[in-house]
Amino acid sequence: MLRDQANQAEFPREFLGVSLPKESSKYYFVVRSQRIVVDADSSIQMIMENLESYKCKLSFYFEGFQYQLGDFQVRVGKVVPAHAETVRGIVMEVEYLPISSIEMARK
Repeated sequence: MLRDQANQAEFPREFLGVSLPKESSKYYFVVRSQRIVVDADSSIQMIMENLESYKCKLSFYFEGFQYQLGDFQVRVGKVVPAHAETVRGIVMEVEYLPISSIEMARK
């Protein structure tokens, strides 16, 4: 058995890559099998493509709206494949943002 073949089992076979418009300088990897989230510089995408160790199978865009409702922030949007226009799904995220100080609550 070659050394590369022995080490191959240690590396994840698939992961999810996420980039966010608010943090365009970062790229997040989600390794589902090991339940790990890793953040890296956005240039890691180019490095991974040049190494040809991983291939991008699917690419989606999430676009929508964000609403503030009291202590809650609600985001609703659609899921569209990167090179198509057909909607593949709808996503909704609810985030609870409690008030952190009594002074803010009095305003």
